[in-house]
Amino acid sequence: MRLLAALLTLLLAAIALAPAALAQTTWHVDADAPPGGDGLAWQTAFDDLQPAMELAMPGDSIWLAEGVYVPSVRPPNAVTFDFYFEMPDGVAILGGFNGTGTDESQRDPEQFESVISGDLDGDDLDTPVTGSPYLLPEMADLLDSIQNNTGTLLFVDRTGPGTRLDGLVLEGAYTYDAHGSKGPASRNGVFVLGAHLEIHRCVFRRNITGAPGALYIAGCGDPPYNEWLDWAEHPCVPSLDEPIRSVVTITESAFRNNYQRFYSGAPIVYSTITAIHTDLTIADTEFSFNLDPRFQIDRFFGERVAQNGLLIEEGSDATIERCTFTRCGGYRQGAQQDYAAIALGVVPSDPPPNAVISDCVFRDNLAGMTGVINLLHAGAVRIERNRFEGSLWASPQVAGGIASGISLSSAIQNPSDVLIAHNTFAGTVAIDPETGDLPDAEVSIIGGSARDARIHSNTLAGYNRAAALIDVWRGDLIANLEIHDAALAASSFIRPPSDGGDGWGDDPNTPDIDESLNDDFGDLRLRPGSPAIDRADAATVDPAATDLAGNPRVADDTGVPDRPGTLDLGAYEFQGTSCLADVNRDGDVNPSDFFAWVTFFVADPRPPEQDALCDVNRDDSCTSSDFFAWVTLFTGPGCE
Repeated sequence: MRLLAALLTLLLAAIALAPAALAQTTWHVDADAPPGGDGLAWQTAFDDLQPAMELAMPGDSIWLAEGVYVPSVRPPNAVTFDFYFEMPDGVAILGGFNGTGTDESQRDPEQFESVISGDLDGDDLDTPVTGSPYLLPEMADLLDSIQNNTGTLLFVDRTGPGTRLDGLVLEGAYTYDAHGSKGPASRNGVFVLGAHLEIHRCVFRRNITGAPGALYIAGCGDPPYNEWLDWAEHPCVPSLDEPIRSVVTITESAFRNNYQRFYSGAPIVYSTITAIHTDLTIADTEFSFNLDPRFQIDRFFGERVAQNGLLIEEGSDATIERCTFTRCGGYRQGAQQDYAAIALGVVPSDPPPNAVISDCVFRDNLAGMTGVINLLHAGAVRIERNRFEGSLWASPQVAGGIASGISLSSAIQNPSDVLIAHNTFAGTVAIDPETGDLPDAEVSIIGGSARDARIHSNTLAGYNRAAALIDVWRGDLIANLEIHDAALAASSFIRPPSDGGDGWGDDPNTPDIDESLNDDFGDLRLRPGSPAIDRADAATVDPAATDLAGNPRVADDTGVPDRPGTLDLGAYEFQGTSCLADVNRDGDVNPSDFFAWVTFFVADPRPPEQDALCDVNRDDSCTSSDFFAWVTLFTGPGCE
């Protein structure tokens, strides 16, 4: 009986302690706190992030107050010589607190920056660097100030669901000796390996890292490419038949002024984010640079330095939506090495990477032979409802390269799985990157040599020296390429793009004048009566989908004959009702529209925009039948 009572007492004690054992702990960290705290409240906060990282258990949260947090230890199983933080499993790190607050909603990450920094000496400069890097002393000063920075900020090693970075700034990783292309020795700002990770409202900035970039994501079991310190003993080093995939979601974040630096002999694949064997979702996120990508940026560093967006490689599935890519790309003088905002499958792989890229804006990017989006060894790809504007074409030769858009290749695996539809292209120019001159080159907007790709329902406006919407290199290799419904007329848009009369972009030969200031990429929503209205098959999209502006993707304009359906070309869907009798588009139907129609009808040659206005019955030709169509509309109801 005595033994039974003792067992019962122990059982009741265990039950009483169980809630405490399962309770989730919030660890408080404040760089301004006095030393010696236990981290359990703001009043006793840790003054360093390291003890919170070591104590946090799955389900816990770490709250960071405003301040700078620098790694101070080399973990026991370090993968580089650097000091860095190791991410605890299943823990959320939340930044943006002001040193108070009892709920995560009481944060303002923009006002109260919580910074994980590689600046071990506390001497980094934050001078903005713009223009041409090899001409600016502030770039030299910046590089001098970061020589002793760590190359890795955070290692995320096989963590599970619930692992989250939220409201943080990650900056100042610097690779002074890249050693190779991939793996730990290349020193990436954040290295994710076979892990689940959510990144929300974070800013990656001013990281100069190895080839894979500021954020390198790989599956556990991928070849490490190089061994470093204890890395050979890491469980992920032995290749697995099926690598443990990483699952990473990035939302409402920004990657600003991150560069990749490494020595000659390294592969030509450089990117801000690299993903291999990863399920990757990126939404509402910005990729941007200050440096002008037209300049041969490796000249200053004496090495290869590139500025890119995403590299999606072997076995990865990526969804990229509502993102912006600004001033990405680059050109390396004297070599056929060009860089893209998004590249899929730069090297052959099995399985190849797949991607959906939708509702994004690509602005002022440099497109070499690889284009703004490079599909080289890609798998299934959908590129829909995107806007490409103000890009420069710069390459020593036209070889399927593009000024602003998508580069196809015969190396694409299963090109029939490639769909390029409902995109809008606006305002670009060809430029010689070595001289800054504008060559007499025809610039293709979608180019390459893939077979069976499906390209339809795109719009094009306001190009300087652009040959055509679709200009596929070595056309003899093309079979069954589906090209149709390209709306080229300026009359398609509310405000067509304009270069202001001095050419697109800034002319490097006039350093005292910035000609790009008067570039206008227009308002590329469709005008009433645009020839792009109701020209595509609505069966190609989800009826519940929206356009780039968030309006219904399928909206029938009852004033326009449906041929073949109720879907518009381009990234924007017209939401009103057109009156095709308003030939001169002044918003009023009167006899002046008849004289405008006659002027367009007799014109020889007839510009494309006049041809579109003359085609009142939308049968793709300007003939006398359009006169009778105009009379019917002019005298009938619904066109007052």
